[in-house]
Amino acid sequence: MFWRVAVPAVFGPLLVAAAARRQLSSEESEQMPGSDHSFETVGPCTPVRTFRDSLLVKSITPAENGSCVLRLTMTAPAEGCGSFPGPHPVVVFLNGFQMRASFYRAYAARLASWGFTLIQYDVPFLTTLPDTPELEWLNQILDWAAQQSQTSGSDLHGLFDLEHVACVGHSRGGKLAALQFAGNPRVKAAYLIDPVDNVARVSPEGPLYPNAAKALTACGRRIGIAGASILGSCNPAGSNWKELYAAVADGSWLTVVQGAAHGTFLDAGFPLNFVFDRLCHRGSASRHDVLHRSLPGMLAWLDLHLRPSPANLQAPAAEPTLVNSTEGQSSLQHQFQDWVGLEVERQLLDFRVKSSNPAHASA
Repeated sequence: MFWRVAVPAVFGPLLVAAAARRQLSSEESEQMPGSDHSFETVGPCTPVRTFRDSLLVKSITPAENGSCVLRLTMTAPAEGCGSFPGPHPVVVFLNGFQMRASFYRAYAARLASWGFTLIQYDVPFLTTLPDTPELEWLNQILDWAAQQSQTSGSDLHGLFDLEHVACVGHSRGGKLAALQFAGNPRVKAAYLIDPVDNVARVSPEGPLYPNAAKALTACGRRIGIAGASILGSCNPAGSNWKELYAAVADGSWLTVVQGAAHGTFLDAGFPLNFVFDRLCHRGSASRHDVLHRSLPGMLAWLDLHLRPSPANLQAPAAEPTLVNSTEGQSSLQHQFQDWVGLEVERQLLDFRVKSSNPAHASA
């Protein structure tokens, strides 16, 4: 398993520590936002709120469908959530190819329950567009969000913390999230869900289809990735999470969900789930299980990178460490580390923190 061959030494004790799951002291619980919660559960900011709007966007790069009306879906924490008061860090969630925002609503709801505001968009049905023109939409979406957040009387007033923006995406959306992170200074973090880079027969590398792995290598930044253990035509060899993980900087996280296939990271309902399972294979893990095993890592990663705290900032750039347990958010990080150790021990997922230092790999 990955854990045994590539995990930095600082994570080595996790399997032992997880077996005797860490109990928070009363002092820590008082300091910890949502102390009755942990990243593997729904957060304290429920019930979440959903808002919808539309926005005309225009690409600079000439392309068919480069200008279109997007259907926006915003998912926000419960009003007045004391654990994570607004404005909230922004997560732009990017759909897979021809997928719809509703297929990822479980991710949106969970992230919002932990104090993030989600922005998703849908293009008109059956609209296709090269990568480069679509990348140009993000700044327009963020500018619109800034205007809404500053407008008294808007339903979205005060919701968006646009100093802390992340991109998350599945499949092609994961590629777009990586490209945004590598090239847009407004994006401070990214998490990729079974990402798919250039596929020669569909999107050969070129000016309209930049290569995400090369962009990540060039920018030299850390990123979080969740991948499927089952590979196939939807996440083919040479274009999947393996190539992107090889390109990212030390300190990046990788979670491989055992029994997960490409289509089980989303839930489109019947009959589309059946179709996706036929196209992309179906593993032993249910959609519920895949969601349960992929979300905690995403939440922990976004918490570290969008909510700076003295303890979170202790971690060197190339080597995240066990953070100070006296900080509330860091207590959440400790709980995540214990949880991931247990999941690895049960062989339900593999977890890696990238390190090029041989001293951080065990035989």
